[in-house]
Amino acid sequence: MLGNRELSNIIIVDNKVESYSSNLENGIPIISYYGQEGDEMLKKLTSYLIRTLVHSDDVRGCISKDFYVKDLTTL
Repeated sequence: MLGNRELSNIIIVDNKVESYSSNLENGIPIISYYGQEGDEMLKKLTSYLIRTLVHSDDVRGCISKDFYVKDLTTL
């Protein structure tokens, strides 16, 4: 639990892994945004969230499988 919420239902989106290092299974990395024209990352993220996670009972399994964040931190 984090506060009064179950970790199975929490998604953390950030450009720095350090922001969610204690909950890597909940973290989705995203490229930094500095106002670049043509940036489509939020549209892609929205599509992923709707297509993949909206029906998931536990987002951590999907996030771990699709983003490999935990694997990257052990290199």
